[in-house]
Amino acid sequence: MELIKGNNIPGLNGRYTQTDHNILLEQVNRLIAKPFRKSSVEFYDSKTIAKRLEGKNSLFHSCERTDGTWILSMIVPQKYDENGCVVSVLLANRDFTEEKKRELEQEEALRQEKIKAEKANEAKSIFLFNMSHDIRTPMNAIVGYSQLMKKELTNPKLVHYQEMIEQSSQLLLSIINNVLDMARVESGKMELDENYEVIGNISQLVCSAFAAEASRKNIELNIIVNVEHKHIIVDSTKMQEILSNLISNAIKYTSAGGKVTIDTKELPYDKEDYVLIQTKVSDTGIGMSEDFLPSLFELFTRERNTTLSKIPGTGLGMAIVKNFVDLMNGSIEVESELGKGSTFTITIPHKIANKDYTNRNIESSNEFDIDFMGKRILLAEDNELNAEITTTILSEMGFEVKVVEDGILCVNEIQQQPANTYDLILMDIQMPNMDGYKATHCIRRLFQPEKANIPIIAMSANAFEEDKKKAFDVKMNDYITKPIDFQKMEQVLKHILSK
Repeated sequence: MELIKGNNIPGLNGRYTQTDHNILLEQVNRLIAKPFRKSSVEFYDSKTIAKRLEGKNSLFHSCERTDGTWILSMIVPQKYDENGCVVSVLLANRDFTEEKKRELEQEEALRQEKIKAEKANEAKSIFLFNMSHDIRTPMNAIVGYSQLMKKELTNPKLVHYQEMIEQSSQLLLSIINNVLDMARVESGKMELDENYEVIGNISQLVCSAFAAEASRKNIELNIIVNVEHKHIIVDSTKMQEILSNLISNAIKYTSAGGKVTIDTKELPYDKEDYVLIQTKVSDTGIGMSEDFLPSLFELFTRERNTTLSKIPGTGLGMAIVKNFVDLMNGSIEVESELGKGSTFTITIPHKIANKDYTNRNIESSNEFDIDFMGKRILLAEDNELNAEITTTILSEMGFEVKVVEDGILCVNEIQQQPANTYDLILMDIQMPNMDGYKATHCIRRLFQPEKANIPIIAMSANAFEEDKKKAFDVKMNDYITKPIDFQKMEQVLKHILSK
């Protein structure tokens, strides 16, 4: 097929008419499949050929014809005038149906592979969701009963056993978190959830969590903070995990009598409304060889495996740290020498919290010392062990607790009892008959404002960020993950009840 023939192309010499254009349109509509007609008219339009050929040796276009075959067209210049403008071209058309057929088959195969990969990722996410919930539920019972038992023990040997159970539980939970976090990073579903924070607070929080272990090993734990802009917007959870991995490793790989230092300082930065924060985690531990450092941030990589070093771990921590730092547009560097310790340096830009935001959060953090005595909680929890543990802890705090086994019973209880019978609801998420999200949605739609606005705190083994987001979307007031840290839960309860 030739839509334009020979050397005398209408339009190249100024003779292109409306009749020529109508003929082009008629042939394109007759010979070319509909999806390719517009691009074909543009390609064969001789008024623009000379302009489109400027600085080029050829023009190419491929399209499907109405008979189902495919053609590849090429326009090349044949003659130029004294000014170097194209005045004559040659059009060549080649049938490339077989090549196109193979190309389309390959594209379809790739599309099917993409669909399979997406389904596999979806199945993986569902599996991780279920595994997270199913593991955390019994973990909550182990940690909870261990904490209850601690208060009753006086025998030093039994106290030691309880401490070992608690330490092992925390290690197991850390491993679970690392596996789940790495899977989330790999699936591309990890996002930042930024909020207000004061620089240094996260370091203090993480160090307090490892203070007992450092004390047990007689390790000196130092925190240094030297910043001008201390109020920032940051993903506190991920920042806490970054520091938890670095500080726990520093303590883990430092021998008794050693030293671990967390030094945070502000660096010069020229981006408006941002601050550049550098945190160094240094230790006097066993260090790493120069040969190992290039592979430090790879998955499942450890210089010494658990059997040889007697130090437990998955080899995921550093990979997670690197991914989280990258997600925050930061950088991480490491210096280490065998027998002399290691220094990890993370440098991350943070948005500075404006004064209104800062003052609002400072005021909200200055909570009153709430007396829980006589306050009533409705606990929606279908697991008997978790309900028993939570009820015991809350009762010791001074609360009166009523337990219901699912979301329907929770909604019915709020509907049937007078307003202000309960001060707040602790709501499990995964429950039979009606889950916590639906139950919260129903309560928020109740006619009486006193009932509809009751504080509701999610208390769930679902620990992913989208679970928390979904809870806040249905207007829950806060979110506590299992295994429950009852000290943190007490802080959350004080915060909610002080409003």
